[in-house]
Parts: sequence; structure tokens; C-alpha cells
Amino acid sequence: MISVFENIFLGLPVYCQNKLISEYGRRLWHKRYGADLQKILAEINRVNNLSESELFEFRLQKLKTMLNYANEEIPYYSSLFAKNNIHPNSFSTIEDLQKIPPLEKEVFRTQFKKFLPKNYKKNIYFSQKTSGSTGTPLTVYVDKDTYRLAMALLVHHEEQHGVKFGAPRATFAGRMLQKFNDMSPPFWRYNNAENQMLFSSYHLNEETIRYYWEALNQFKPKEIIGYPSAIYSFAILARDKCGPPEFEPNIVVSNSETLLEWQREEIENYFNCSVVDYYGTSEYVIFAGQCIHKKYHISPLLGIAEVVDGNAKSIVGEPGEMLCTTLSNFVTPLIRYKIGDLATMSSTLCNCGYRTQVLERVEGRVDDVIMTMDGRAIGRIDHIFKGVAGIKECQIIQETVKNITLRVVKGSDYSEKDMDIVILNLKSRVGKDIIIKIEFCEFIKRTSRGKFKAVINRMSVV
Repeated sequence: MISVFENIFLGLPVYCQNKLISEYGRRLWHKRYGADLQKILAEINRVNNLSESELFEFRLQKLKTMLNYANEEIPYYSSLFAKNNIHPNSFSTIEDLQKIPPLEKEVFRTQFKKFLPKNYKKNIYFSQKTSGSTGTPLTVYVDKDTYRLAMALLVHHEEQHGVKFGAPRATFAGRMLQKFNDMSPPFWRYNNAENQMLFSSYHLNEETIRYYWEALNQFKPKEIIGYPSAIYSFAILARDKCGPPEFEPNIVVSNSETLLEWQREEIENYFNCSVVDYYGTSEYVIFAGQCIHKKYHISPLLGIAEVVDGNAKSIVGEPGEMLCTTLSNFVTPLIRYKIGDLATMSSTLCNCGYRTQVLERVEGRVDDVIMTMDGRAIGRIDHIFKGVAGIKECQIIQETVKNITLRVVKGSDYSEKDMDIVILNLKSRVGKDIIIKIEFCEFIKRTSRGKFKAVINRMSVV
């Protein structure tokens, strides 16, 4: 539902909208960065360059500090630690976290007051609303240090890939910049405070792509950032209708959705630069940015991540559920928090030189996996589209354990052979007895926030 403020904003002339966006951008810039940015960036660089042994000690000490604080100041953890005979000072390794039971989102939601320290109100810098696994709203309070650290980690991620802070940036995300039925340009707005051009992801199609293409060429951003599905849609539409870009960005940064390999390939081919994804959460418990080797490096300043099996025991080299523990946020600390995503933890250190924790892949949401007939949960099955050129997009919908629907948008060079390859590849991963229904469509509907969901699981067993 569009708010009263959004209704007023959407009714204003574009000139006034740009003014309002820029004024809001200035306020947000000061809240995000203030005078602390360079100091925080220096600390990020220092910690990232610690040796393996130094990093081990650094993370362990930060963990002990957080656990002792939680034990003394947070009623929920005081009770939990006493009940399970947990003594934070006895922790000698990060693996000792496995002594602590995982935290479910529903427990956090229903017992929220027990997660708050005394005098918490004076330390709230940012209040974040997110959604639980059932869509029930959650509220997380964030302190100033955590919020600014999270913002600086993104700046660091961008600078590591050649984009200086303040360089021109084009953003494709879920912001409603003009009314959905208004198909007249411009489909973008300008945030002067951050040298940022905001592009609507809701109005991209074959008729409007020329306007987008010309605006992007005129702006010449050093960075394109946003939902991979929206940037992918621009790339394939522009490729077919407009030709190559007349500028070359340093990087494309994807976020907020699982980056699929077929999306990466098309984006990199079109813009002639690398796509570097990053993974963050609304709860501000983890930031993991891809390095040049496409490995996700977890910041040891913000939090600790575990990838666990069904018994909440750490595993490496295979997909599992992610648990996150904050090392920074003292307003509502979350320990072994079930974030709701699947990932694969690397069993080796990365060749880029950083000794930080490494995720090989972020597999996607727990509720966006395919359940096989023998009870396995299969995530990241975008490899079924490898070698298939005639399909623009495809969404996989699991209706029952035996029934899957593929919603397919055909490309200009589509052939029946493309679907034969996809079906064969899918059955090889989820079982040959699966029943697959094909639905061709002109466009795959996005969520209310403009996000593309590659997999929708409508089963209640996930």
C-alpha cells in the first residue's frame, strides 16, 4: 500500500521530486557517514589485513565481549546462559558458539522486550523493520556504531573494486519513483547529495528501454548497483533494442537478491565489467562482499556467521542454514540468529590474501528451495539454464513435492530445444519422477518491492 507521503511525492513535478530526494539524501548521508567514515574505513582495512592468528584472537575477544555483555545486560540471554550452564569467559574458540541454542525469529519477535538492555532508548540510532519467516514484522534496534559500520563496509566494498566514494552511481532497486501506470519518461530521479541516479525497476520494457539507455549513457556512472534481476532486465533489453553502452562502468554491484549465474553472465557481457555481489541483512548482523575471486568475505567487525546442519552443528563445503551472531550491536544483540538463508562455507582460505571467513555461495532463502521426493532441500539450481540462450527469464514454482511449474519468458531466439535442456537439467537435480508444467508469459511479476524470485515454494513443509 502506498503511504500518504508517497502519494504526495508521486503527484509532484519531477523537478520538485529531485529536490526532495536530494534533501533526503543529504540528511541520510550525515546519518550514515558523518565525520566517522574515514576512521571506520581505516579500521576495516586494518582488520582485513590481520594475519590468521591475529584474526582468530580478534574475533574471539569481540565474541567474549558481546557474550559477557549479553549475559549481564540482556534478560533473555542471562536466563538462557544460566539454564544451559554457559560461561562466556570459558570460550576458547569460535566453535564454542555451538553450546548456545539457535535463536528463532519467532522467539525474538514474541519476547522482544527481553532482548533490550537497561536505558536502551538513548542508544537507538536506527530502527529497522524487517519480516519474519511467516511475514510477521520484526523490529531491530541498531546503535550508531553498528549502523555507520554497515554503511562503511559497503563503501569499502566499492572502493576495493575501483569506485571512489562519491563517484557517479546508478541504482536499480525497488523504489517507486512514479506511478505504476505512468509510462512517460523520465523513469529516473537524481540524488544530488550522493551523485546518484535512481532508476525505476517497475517501468522497464521494450518500449521504454531507449529512454533508460540514453539517460544512462548521458550520466556515465562509474558504478551500477541494485537488484540483479533489474540490472539483468536492462542489459538484455538494451542489448536487443539499443546496442552496447556508450560508457564502461568500473563495476556492477548486486544486492538484495540471490545473484544467479545466468544473470551475472549477461550483465558482465553487456557492461564489459565484473559483477561483485554483496550479502547483508536488515538485522545488521553480517556483511559479506565478493572479492576478485567471487568469494564472499565476512567482515569480522560486524558479526560471525555459521553454516549448520539440521542439528545446528557447523558444516563446511556443503549448503546449510546460516546462523549469525552480532559482534557490534549492543542495543538488540542477536546470537546464533536464524537469519533464514542458506549458504555454503568455504573449507579453505581465499587466494586474495584476506584471512577472513569465506562463503563460497549464498544459496538463497530457506523458503525458496526445492524439496525433493526423498526429503532433500535443493537451492541455487540456476545452473539448469547453463548453455540455454533462448530463455530471457524463468521462475520455478513448486506446488507439491511432485509438481513443479516453470514460468518462462521466451527470448527472440527461443527454440523447443531450450526447454528440453532445462527440463533435463532440472530433473537431473530434483528427481526424474517430478512432473513439470510449462507456462509461457510475457513478464514475470516482481514482489511488492520490485524483487525477482527465482524459486517460489508453495509447500507448507519448508
